[in-house]
Amino acid sequence: MTEKYFDVAARIRATVVGEAKRIREDGHMSDFGKKEQLIQLLGAANRALRKNREELATEKTKRQDEARLALIGTPKDASSYRNALEQAAKSEALADFTRLLNRASSVGDEEGGRAVVTIALERGYPGILDAYAEAFPNRSSAVTSYRSAMAVEGNLQERMATRMHLGGMELPAELKDISGPERASAEGQG
Repeated sequence: MTEKYFDVAARIRATVVGEAKRIREDGHMSDFGKKEQLIQLLGAANRALRKNREELATEKTKRQDEARLALIGTPKDASSYRNALEQAAKSEALADFTRLLNRASSVGDEEGGRAVVTIALERGYPGILDAYAEAFPNRSSAVTSYRSAMAVEGNLQERMATRMHLGGMELPAELKDISGPERASAEGQG
């Protein structure tokens, strides 16, 4: 999924390198003019890179939301689901959630199982997924999809690669001394 965004970022960076070289080698432009051109170039590039990062974040969020919906699904009986949510909301520990999930499984209450998983995940108990997949084997593919979608966000290597590839461009040596509005503009904030 991130490859598309890495490619866009690489094209932006390559364009900036080429344009910066052209600006630096322009013999008809003053040093002040070159500096201004570089500031504008970097500002546009950093805005484009920020937009690219935001699109990636939106896509990841959408994918996670879709996985969450596939895991929880749409309840068949809204009132029983609401009652099960209220019951699950009273639980505090993973053992409580597991007990409720086992009870729902023993009576074949899939709505109750979904409610327990919903609240347990909101409270930060991803371990409930194993019990859910075991209690409701027909939901194991949804559990796998959910785990896959959520693992992307937590993967340290991917987060580091994303930051490296999609982060803003650093100022070149000739612009290191700028500050204030010029710096903000070059960083894509102005």
